[in-house]
Amino acid sequence: MPASAPKLSKTSSSTLESAFSRLPRPQRVLDLNVPTEALQGQKHIRPARQAQYDVTVYNPSRTGLTYAAPEIPELSQRGTLGADATPPAEYSGKWMTLGTFGQGGTEWIVRMHKEQSGLVMVRKLRNLDGLRERKMLEQIEHPNIVSINHALREGDLLCVGINYCRITLGEILHTHVRLEERQIQYIAQSVFRALAYLKTLGITHHRVGLDTLRIAPTDLRIVLSNFEHATKDTIPLNSDLTDLGFVLLECMEGRRQVNFERDINFIKEQRAMNKVFGLSEPERWSGCKQLIDFLDDLFNDTRLALTKIAKPHRFVCANVDGECMRGYVELVSLECFTLWVAEN
Repeated sequence: MPASAPKLSKTSSSTLESAFSRLPRPQRVLDLNVPTEALQGQKHIRPARQAQYDVTVYNPSRTGLTYAAPEIPELSQRGTLGADATPPAEYSGKWMTLGTFGQGGTEWIVRMHKEQSGLVMVRKLRNLDGLRERKMLEQIEHPNIVSINHALREGDLLCVGINYCRITLGEILHTHVRLEERQIQYIAQSVFRALAYLKTLGITHHRVGLDTLRIAPTDLRIVLSNFEHATKDTIPLNSDLTDLGFVLLECMEGRRQVNFERDINFIKEQRAMNKVFGLSEPERWSGCKQLIDFLDDLFNDTRLALTKIAKPHRFVCANVDGECMRGYVELVSLECFTLWVAEN
């Protein structure tokens, strides 16, 4: 039989400790008169040390240089920097200003009422324009028209506030996803209902466009804004319905039209040549017969506006759910207000 392996001798713990004994290390006792960095930080935040004092900084050369620590103000004085502690005018009342943003050459102020929910968009208008818009909006109550929240005079200007609706239809066109027939139908029926309501009051807007059509963030309603150029006419004009037709063409094209394209004579020439209103991709809309017929009706200046409203086209009679605009509104927040870029 093979010889068994020799047994290893057991090494006692005392032998290991003696072989790997720790060498004594001299411990330096810190001078209590020389504060450490942590101690200096504690002195700055300690309430009892709020008076001005000198801190001796540790220096290996023992030069004894001293630096004066900054004076720590009382809690009631912090943040004033010697200035008047009176809050700004916009915070002293019931309105709180949250910020401003520019849109189409207009500066909007976002405010919040301290006792009400929801945000308000405020813009400053000349006194005459502001009074006209306030007078118009005070007599209007329609889900597809902005509602006035308040109007305040500020010097020679009038601050008119409307319920918050930041995104415009023009910003929707800046997204990389093109509008389809369903979204265009929702826009058409919303604006048509607003214009039909205005015609019953004898009001002509004169500025129906991509920048005056906004989207309410809560329920995605299309609302008409900017009434500073609105007028009251005894005979309703076709101009607002014609402008609606140009807006729908811009939605179909995916961009703003140039000046010559926003001409009723140009539209008539294109239809006379059997072209789809001069669109760059007419084949994309070849199957949308009701949409094309509705556009022909809007651009038909031989029919009165009252006739078009009394007998609306069936394209705007259907009830389209506003949720079809949800994705476009979310894309506006990404593509227009951030650096996010869609992948090809």
